[in-house]
Amino acid sequence: MRRLLLWMVFSFLFINTFSQTINISGVTTSGKFSLCGGTGPVVTATLIASTGTSVVGNSLICNDPCGTSTLRMVISNVQWQKGNDDNWIHGVFFPVNPGFSVSGIIMPTNWNSFASCTGANCSTGQTGGQGFYFDGTGDDCCNPVLNDGLPGNNYGDPLFDCGQTLSFQFDMTFCNSAITGSDLSFQLTGTSDGNTGCYSVPDPNRNNRINFSIATSSCPDIYTIPFTSTIITDCSATPINYYAVLTGGCGNGNTVTSRDAPFGGNQIGTGVPF
Repeated sequence: MRRLLLWMVFSFLFINTFSQTINISGVTTSGKFSLCGGTGPVVTATLIASTGTSVVGNSLICNDPCGTSTLRMVISNVQWQKGNDDNWIHGVFFPVNPGFSVSGIIMPTNWNSFASCTGANCSTGQTGGQGFYFDGTGDDCCNPVLNDGLPGNNYGDPLFDCGQTLSFQFDMTFCNSAITGSDLSFQLTGTSDGNTGCYSVPDPNRNNRINFSIATSSCPDIYTIPFTSTIITDCSATPINYYAVLTGGCGNGNTVTSRDAPFGGNQIGTGVPF
């Protein structure tokens, strides 16, 4: 009986975990990520925390645009062609201000997750967004300390080239309002140390990309009634004017729109707030 109970608990946990897995599509690479051959990156996504979303049929279903979702992401089998030895990989990151947060869980040796990184003066000084940067070498134009939390003063990873792979495990949290269709697309950019690090020879090709999409179902239209905290009275006019600052809710993207009729009508104005 005890063995049966344990098996039932294990089966439930397995099914529950499996059901949180989200389908990934459109995994493509370009630039130095695509020059080593092989099968390319492998991307997995698992829903680990949410308010207003669930996984049904391996798609992330949005029921409430005002909630948030956290995915446990794993990107493995990442390859990079170093080429002429001037382009050591230094950063793998999302765009600046992507609308979501990233927290590293398992990183390659001497790599860490950072909110952003800007290359040193001897490089092109390129700025990368949230992602993963190499923080484990010295260089010819800065005075770094190993893993000092300042990846911009480092060379890239000196050992990484075709024949080796990188893997990143991280948590990604975003607002459900970002889910507007049947998939949600993401793009990672890769840079050498001459761009976001501290090396004097830049990589002229900035089109080093990894793209992928997760399967989703868009949020329903939920429009919350705008609210105001203060009504201002203007006694200088006749008749007296009353003013109010209206603040919208999450369901309408925090945007308040005024029209001259309850349905349809002409738009009078719009704003955040209005």
